[in-house]
Amino acid sequence: MLMDLDQILATITHIQQEAGYPASTLHTVAVKANPVGKVLQQFRDRGMGAEAASLGELQQALQVGFPPERIVFDSPAKTRSELRFALSAGVAVNLDNFQELQRAADLLAAEPALIQQQQLIGLRINPQVGEGSIAALSTGGAVSKFGFPLQEARGELIAAFQAHPWLNMLHLHVGSQGLELGTTMAGVAAVWKLLKEIEAACGKGRVRVLDIGGGLSVDFASDDVPQETLFQKQARLLDASIPELFSPDCSVRLVTENGRSLLAKAGCVASVVEYTKSSGGRHIAVTHVGADLCMRACYMPDTWGLRVFVCDAKGRQKEGAAGVEEVVQDIAGPLCFQGDRLAVGRNMPEAEVGDYVLVADVGAYTLSMYSRYNSRCSPPVYGYRSTSAAAGAAAEGQVAAAVDSQVAAGGDAMQLELLRAGETLQQVLHFWNQLE
Repeated sequence: MLMDLDQILATITHIQQEAGYPASTLHTVAVKANPVGKVLQQFRDRGMGAEAASLGELQQALQVGFPPERIVFDSPAKTRSELRFALSAGVAVNLDNFQELQRAADLLAAEPALIQQQQLIGLRINPQVGEGSIAALSTGGAVSKFGFPLQEARGELIAAFQAHPWLNMLHLHVGSQGLELGTTMAGVAAVWKLLKEIEAACGKGRVRVLDIGGGLSVDFASDDVPQETLFQKQARLLDASIPELFSPDCSVRLVTENGRSLLAKAGCVASVVEYTKSSGGRHIAVTHVGADLCMRACYMPDTWGLRVFVCDAKGRQKEGAAGVEEVVQDIAGPLCFQGDRLAVGRNMPEAEVGDYVLVADVGAYTLSMYSRYNSRCSPPVYGYRSTSAAAGAAAEGQVAAAVDSQVAAGGDAMQLELLRAGETLQQVLHFWNQLE
């Protein structure tokens, strides 16, 4: 697996400096999108924060070195011990339901010292504004496992802020891929209205943070860059609908929690073609990448289809090359089920043994969802950047000391850096046989 570190840096620069969000905005990266430590460090080193949805992700964010004040903990199923740990660590905590709110209240009543001076504790609100085209990723409909239902509990939410002076943040996340930006913005507007009602009841400045979540969609069909990015469009719509957020005198800080839109386009994976065969008149290439790494693309190809390219043994793309014929072809993975295919019946250059298959846009929600089915080892992850960019980063002390090699690609020297070692067979066996 390969991660384009130049592209990650360009995306960070864009969202922080060019998209047009309020200057005080804290942009966080969703750890679940790609938890690899050296990937997360790219965001940490440039002042971004981390959003964690489990204790494991929270511990990873802390281990990577994100300051607690730049970490948001959003798990919908926090245990008492997890809640206590998060509060004692000083990270921002979003509570998901009234039972968890009471659990937090009991915990803070018993241990008042857990409330740090600048502690942020909020409520996750489901604005109930609608769903997107992918039901499994839509969290802002009438029925959702996430958050306090705004349309049903508005009075109780205001009363909660009146009863608990330590509440000072509101959070929402309407959904992810397949969700229209207009739906997200309708959710933001609904929660902003709640924020103003809370201020009317509890005093101006009571809500210090508005966390609008993430979920901006990614174009998996091409690498075309739109004239206005979704980050720019979201900032523009925010400015139009809630101009107060952009005032220097605004007491509410904006937080975002993106993952896929920050990382997906920066990742690709390559695998050698191990075998080829013909079956039913169709050419089939068998590789070492499939549903174990690209689970959604194999299980739900109509929703999560990925671009797949065939390259020769020297890594040169075969599409459009002289003398290369296209055939109707399946690109099959190594797992023991028929659905383990990244391409089905596609017209593409014929893959031969020793060729490489390259899958684009896999920088998010692939390795973090890696399947243990068939007990295969998860792959190593390498980062690459131009040598000129690497030299600049090295001057700032931001490049790890371990650089494996340099390769030539497209006429530009590229520097490779190991970001994560591949899993060993012994580690896989330990997973299945550990008793302690």
